[in-house]
Amino acid sequence: MRLRPLPSAKADLFHALTFLYQTSSTLFLCMFRKSIRVNHILKLSQQRGSLSNGVLVSGGVAAEAAQMVANVRALLTEAGCQLNNVLSIVNRVTDLANQTVVDLAWTNAFVAEGARIRYVGQVQQSEVLYGGALVETVVKAADCDWNQT
Repeated sequence: MRLRPLPSAKADLFHALTFLYQTSSTLFLCMFRKSIRVNHILKLSQQRGSLSNGVLVSGGVAAEAAQMVANVRALLTEAGCQLNNVLSIVNRVTDLANQTVVDLAWTNAFVAEGARIRYVGQVQQSEVLYGGALVETVVKAADCDWNQT
């Protein structure tokens, strides 16, 4: 069976999406869904300190980090998870000096919920983050209550 070539516009979109998927599965995920389940792992797409309308909160890194953590908690709750279910957190910051502020936001969230801090944290520095954000995160969680969603 021979495949027909796609019309130019569709082919361009297909190749662009394929490239994005191959180069950054998180970016591909972020374009379409807030989270995805694979077996018993829940992966949240990149989360920033933005309100539900997509506007970043004002107040700098501390405010963005607090809102980012709140967004993650809301998505975890929606999926039937808690912070206890978190396996890994990857934070991306524009300035590594801000990482302590981001760590404090996560620590406060875990302590407030009475959760065990057992996640693997990783920090990456990026010169530019989407929408001008100062910090963003990608979270993986496991063993959620799959029947709630």
